[in-house]
Amino acid sequence: MRTKILFSLHSITDFHRVFKKAYQNPLFWFSTLRLIP
Repeated sequence: MRTKILFSLHSITDFHRVFKKAYQNPLFWFSTLRLIP
């Protein structure tokens, strides 16, 4: 259970890092939106 929470926390940190990068790079937004149908 404890490792599960730790893993989810790690995923959130990773997601936050990607989100931050995407926020600074508008081109990333367009490529991501194109991937989503």
